[in-house]
Amino acid sequence: MNRPFLDFESEIEVQVLNGSDMGQILHSNVACGNIARHICEQMRSTVCNAIVNNKHKFSLLIDESTTISKLATMIVYVRTSLMVSSL
Repeated sequence: MNRPFLDFESEIEVQVLNGSDMGQILHSNVACGNIARHICEQMRSTVCNAIVNNKHKFSLLIDESTTISKLATMIVYVRTSLMVSSL
């Protein structure tokens, strides 16, 4: 729900007040970030493997911009069509 990881600890407190057994570990915003990062890496790996193994066509759009203060930013878009069953 696009909430910051700092809200994670208070969300656990609410669940405990509602009677849920949340255990004693992985209750910090750091643990939340690590879990989200792990899920992201696994999803990225699954999608990339599906594209490569099934020889899906894809397109790339690369855009770079530089601010007045000489801060460069590059965005890489990858577009492909995947079937849900191929994941």
